[in-house]
Amino acid sequence: MKEAGKKLVIINTNEPDGKSFLEKRDFQFALNQPIYRAKFADVDWNMIDVWKNQGQSNNPDTELRIYDTFPEDIVEEYSKTFTKTHEQIPRGELQMQDMDYTPDYLRESHEKVVSTGRTRLTAVALEKSGRVSGFTYLSYSPTREPIIDQGLTAVLEEARGRKLGKWLKAVMLLEAKSRYLNITEVQTDIATSNA
Repeated sequence: MKEAGKKLVIINTNEPDGKSFLEKRDFQFALNQPIYRAKFADVDWNMIDVWKNQGQSNNPDTELRIYDTFPEDIVEEYSKTFTKTHEQIPRGELQMQDMDYTPDYLRESHEKVVSTGRTRLTAVALEKSGRVSGFTYLSYSPTREPIIDQGLTAVLEEARGRKLGKWLKAVMLLEAKSRYLNITEVQTDIATSNA
């Protein structure tokens, strides 16, 4: 870090001990991301079907694809959208530079998830032009049952207002429910600044 001229370290933790450890070393708290859980038994599945149907009808020129492997066939466009949407995420007091999520970086990240025994499902909204306008992903691990982790859902600014995000969320929840029969809860986090 010194050789690269870096002056800021950003670390995240979900554990109280981790937070205490960092505070004792003068790390400053910058972004709060509470964890939320929804029990499948409490989900309004009729509403989820409405989200799915509205997404389909509002996006006739958009194909929704689900990948259970890395989306290699669209990796260039996926990389561009991943980078662009990350630039739009509210960061609270967190001061960090934008990052270029290259195909190699995303591929390596996916491989790390898989190497730990988890499965990553990725849903993408693909426009007729070939552009990826939105995405979401889930991480499943047999050791975390009955919980599945919902990762980032992101839609490009110019594609918002078409219920695309709800469509992506709905399709992934329905996929998780049908694919992983022992899952009874979905867990996600979101920055408080992104209410």
